[in-house]
Amino acid sequence: MTMTTMHPTPRFSVLIPTYNRGHCVAASVESVLAQTLPCHELIVVDDGSTDDTADVISRYGDRVRYIRQANGGVSAARNAGIAAASGDWIAFLDSDDEWAPQKLAAHAEALRREPSAVAHAVNGLMATAGTNDGVSLFSTRARTQSLSGDVLVADPFLWAVETCFTLQGVAIRADVLREAGPFDLELRMFEDVDLLARVALRGPWLVSPQVLFRMFRRGPGGQSLSEQSAERLGYGPRSIIRVYERLLRLDGLAPHEVTAVRRMLSSRRAEIAVLERRVGSLRTSMRSFGESIRDFPSAAAVIRACVGVAGGEAGLRALRSFKRRSISSSL
Repeated sequence: MTMTTMHPTPRFSVLIPTYNRGHCVAASVESVLAQTLPCHELIVVDDGSTDDTADVISRYGDRVRYIRQANGGVSAARNAGIAAASGDWIAFLDSDDEWAPQKLAAHAEALRREPSAVAHAVNGLMATAGTNDGVSLFSTRARTQSLSGDVLVADPFLWAVETCFTLQGVAIRADVLREAGPFDLELRMFEDVDLLARVALRGPWLVSPQVLFRMFRRGPGGQSLSEQSAERLGYGPRSIIRVYERLLRLDGLAPHEVTAVRRMLSSRRAEIAVLERRVGSLRTSMRSFGESIRDFPSAAAVIRACVGVAGGEAGLRALRSFKRRSISSSL
């Protein structure tokens, strides 16, 4: 990993990718401009919007650097922002979400305390637009739900793969981010998991339980930017399968990390198999269940495949219900 000279106070380049979010991008921009620690630069990458997004951003003058490009998806937009950024730390915000005013200051203070960290991750709320309510992201993940203070995670790879973090809550050293490689242009979902996992192999992360952002779902039909391009059958599971397969090809994974990723890959293959069974493609479904066994050979995978082929989604629901009852009765 290349070492670069860091400024005493981190210079944060903030990147907001957007597409047809003229109705809400202003709130995201203003949450950045209202930071108690001003950012080094705010870059909005307009991924070919056809609404009034350009007019909305123009109201901010030189406080926002506006980049417009032909529509290429959220990964292409973020890559363009990374290429343009001049700060030594990069932080991301989606154009339908908002930061708390002290978020950048919290990053700066945390990184001052732990200069070895290549990234700092904070907690946030998964919220409903128009309310202050929401569910804490960390409370929904086993590794983070009991955090009561800062923790320096020496090996954060599985934390990232298990989606403990989201881009809106992470600040990453710019040189580390660029070494980790760009966002995958072929992914419209889980592109963040793919990139964060690669960053997580490059050094320790500091993780803080402070709630410093809110994730909304305010696009058409309540969809996120990634989800707008991911409506066909099984796109989500197929995307995360691509991510897992890519991660398994990386150098430097520990044996327990390989095992964990293979187990998750097997589970996602089974999801695809159930979807294929639902639309009546029994032969294709059987092949996918076979691949799920190949990915992580186990008695559980074989039983899951047999139940899934015989009973489809209803059979797998019954199997999951049985497992939950068995776990509860053993407590």
